[in-house]
Amino acid sequence: MKILLVNITEATGEVFDSVLHECFDKVCKDSTELTIRSISPGVARLSDLAYAYSRLLNSREFCESVIEAQQEGFDAVVTTCSGDAGVREARELVDIPVIAPGETSIHYASLLGRTFGVVTMQDQGVIEAWSDLVFNSGLHSKAIANPVRGVNLSSYDAATKGMADTSVIVRAVEEKAKELVNDGAEVIVVGCSLFGPVCTAAGLVKLESDIPIVDVMTISFKMAEFMVDLKNSLGLPALSRIGRYQRVRDKHIQRIREYFGLGK
Repeated sequence: MKILLVNITEATGEVFDSVLHECFDKVCKDSTELTIRSISPGVARLSDLAYAYSRLLNSREFCESVIEAQQEGFDAVVTTCSGDAGVREARELVDIPVIAPGETSIHYASLLGRTFGVVTMQDQGVIEAWSDLVFNSGLHSKAIANPVRGVNLSSYDAATKGMADTSVIVRAVEEKAKELVNDGAEVIVVGCSLFGPVCTAAGLVKLESDIPIVDVMTISFKMAEFMVDLKNSLGLPALSRIGRYQRVRDKHIQRIREYFGLGK
């Protein structure tokens, strides 16, 4: 089985890639392979993800990567956008699973406890995007009041100091997670593709009294493998093709792409 992780920022360096592979190896089978690719052009700063315009532009490049992934024989695709930008669009274009980390993690969190909260970047645009995700998922009734909270660490410091010393990120996430628990959360979702794997690799997967901490990326790796296994063993479709995720016919995909100068 081959899984592609599409990094929606420009290449993030060996430290982050190493952490992602470490988390992948913890939960996926030895026979499952992970390939990481960064889109180009992609956002160059974490803080750019706070803007819907940046996420819109990234979504187009993500969709192109998903189309290529199916053509190359990958079995599933995961995005590093924890806010799931571009996933809905990409799912209309291919027959392989396209995993949305935000959607996946909050649904999984809802299985583990009565209430949940989300720790993410401190940028207001990211917090708003995650708040929309919680509401649109239909799980807002299981979220605590003001469920999405940003860490007391700037995106710049997370990408610089946090990569030089990952304990900086771990401490910031743990501090905010405890705040959410004090306000009623029984499960914590680390809603950032950088913060989540760093915490998992460091062993921060629960708080005292066995309060689960769900890392959006690690759970997405396992979900990708799980969905491919069910597709192969049972013939279970990756998506329902009536309603929201109707499949665009290949000839129409090519025609539409040519409108926008993407035809090959």
